[in-house]
Amino acid sequence: MLSLFTFTLGLLAIANARPTGTSAHQDHVERGGLLGRWYHEPDHHSARLFRRAANTTTPPAVGSTAWDNLYPGYSTPDPTTMPALWMQALQTVEAQGLIPNITQTNAGVYPAGVDPTSQEICNAAVQCVAPGDIWNAPDGMLGVSFDDGPTQYSPVLYDFLKSQNQTATHFFIGINIKTNPTVFAQAFDNGDEIACHTWSHPWMTSLTNAQIVAELGWTMQLISDLTGGRLPRYWRPPMGDSDNRVRAIAQHIFGLQQVDWNQDTADWTLGENKITVPQIEAEIAKFLDLPKSPGLIILEHELYAGTVQAFIDSYPLMKSKGWDTRSIGNLFGATPYQNSANDANGTTVYSQNLILNATGTISGLPTSGVTSASSTVAAAVTGVGSGTGTAAAAATSTTKSSGQGRYDVGGLVYKCLFVIPLIGLAHLITFA
Repeated sequence: MLSLFTFTLGLLAIANARPTGTSAHQDHVERGGLLGRWYHEPDHHSARLFRRAANTTTPPAVGSTAWDNLYPGYSTPDPTTMPALWMQALQTVEAQGLIPNITQTNAGVYPAGVDPTSQEICNAAVQCVAPGDIWNAPDGMLGVSFDDGPTQYSPVLYDFLKSQNQTATHFFIGINIKTNPTVFAQAFDNGDEIACHTWSHPWMTSLTNAQIVAELGWTMQLISDLTGGRLPRYWRPPMGDSDNRVRAIAQHIFGLQQVDWNQDTADWTLGENKITVPQIEAEIAKFLDLPKSPGLIILEHELYAGTVQAFIDSYPLMKSKGWDTRSIGNLFGATPYQNSANDANGTTVYSQNLILNATGTISGLPTSGVTSASSTVAAAVTGVGSGTGTAAAAATSTTKSSGQGRYDVGGLVYKCLFVIPLIGLAHLITFA
């Protein structure tokens, strides 16, 4: 007679053999891009913070006055005009005690007596490494990334990257995206990764909590609108200026992971005539001769013709020195977008990250292959209007840079609905 133990193991094997990491629900028509579909399905969790038009709505033409008026102007955005849900989410996480009470700086400088290197403050601009931040590439790898685009000089860079079949991560400034949407589209259509570098490139620690939300939120909103709904996974603080307060807002409200760097070319000073292109290339060459442990993440910019040329001239040396050049997401096998599953290039956007109904209850639990932004984000949105978060988001775990460590809640429900009743049947068969 079949034993309960053997029968149960067989059922569990069947349950665990079912595919995970795919979803039957895809809420975007590809290709994305400037001509792509403009909306999330209404039950998608990101639709709660990043409102999209209904599927019957025709969006204004990109670059038109009507389109331009959808977003802040060409300076620091006014937090009083940002979507109310963003402010409510901020109030929720503040009430939960998740945002440290750290004094604002004056252009990155703290008041006397405040130590930016302390674990309480931990400002990345002074090389303080906080848990979860990305500073190093894996051994032997070189993370290819650029700040401050898109600019008039970017197309030359994008053409070169495409010619080399090289993907890169672009930490874009919101104002520059708004100014150069066609250039933005070239990077996205090339398959490069789009990341957040704030709306106006401020000293982030000098801002209020609400101003930080506006800087990050509007940049994510614009990226989402131009990419068929994708939400960036990564952000980089301008000047590296991010402390535990700024990190907490980026993480707990927007699910963003901070990417720093372990080598700096100082190429951005080219515009101040403090460095030359040959000097930039000499700095890069020096980095390429370093031991391959840890790997390299070099701070570079697509800000000037010279900074672009310095990378192009140095790229053959990167390859000849044996460096494995990858975009930031590809360094860690992670998707560059929070709402894209099992897709290194982010070409498939799924609707099952976390589905929050209007009442704040959860439906449509995710499978293990779907990356959630952060359990705290869900709690913040769920708690909107009440001033407190809920435990609803416990169904998902905080995203790790490795793309691992998430709970297969869908699998758990599957086993509860399918396996456990059959175990009961096995019990009856065994002991009848």
